[in-house]
Amino acid sequence: ALSWLDVSFNSLAEIPVDITRLQALTRLNLRANHLSRIPLPLLAASMPKLRRLRCGGNPLGSALVSSVCDAVGGRRLDLANRGIGGLG
Repeated sequence: ALSWLDVSFNSLAEIPVDITRLQALTRLNLRANHLSRIPLPLLAASMPKLRRLRCGGNPLGSALVSSVCDAVGGRRLDLANRGIGGLG
């Protein structure tokens, strides 16, 4: 089963539904696309083995921050260059 997927630099505006069906993924790289939101609760529920999500370089804005605590748990999340102005 596929355990690691890199779809960085693909000009994605949204996450393809087929990616959420990859339940064995442990790592997903979504860096440098055009994603304005990432449905973290959906990813966490549909990919129980996902431990590392890279999503830097996307115009996510502050909408992502409110989902992080609920969905990520002990998982690793890379928010570098994410377009979030501030967390406080």
